[in-house]
Amino acid sequence: MQKKIVLKESDIVRMVNKVVKKHEKNENIVEQLSHADDNTFTTEFNSTTDVDIFGMERFIPELAGNDVNYDLDSIDVTIKWRYELELRSWGIKSILVYTQSVDINGVVNIWGEEEGDRLEEFSLFVDEMGGFSNDEGWVYQDEQHHMDFGSILPRNVMIDTREKLVTVEW
Repeated sequence: MQKKIVLKESDIVRMVNKVVKKHEKNENIVEQLSHADDNTFTTEFNSTTDVDIFGMERFIPELAGNDVNYDLDSIDVTIKWRYELELRSWGIKSILVYTQSVDINGVVNIWGEEEGDRLEEFSLFVDEMGGFSNDEGWVYQDEQHHMDFGSILPRNVMIDTREKLVTVEW
């Protein structure tokens, strides 16, 4: 025979408060609970007004010539990012926002009077954070100087081919 246990809401609240008070000294229980939630987001840019590229000739070497005319025809940038809350018993200590990866795909329109228009594609995937010694590959960095906590999302992307650096502006 099974016994039925009936709990009132006040009983559950009292039990939860008892557990929280027991762990309040080390404050780890709140942090562990916040890590169980998936706080990963994806923001996409598909406009040349939200993406700045410096040194396009590194993607397409033939653009380095003086007599080459070109326009950035289209660009798609996908930023995978994450936020984490650092919580304490007295409130929110900090909000951490950081990029996890940047995926860039673009099309350059190369045009001239004699040869006509030609489209060249380029792509780049960056999942290494900058700030460390990096002699070979691309890195990204987060620029959060003007971040508004009213709405948190990447606002612009700068791609510097000379430095092999993708900067995500928040």
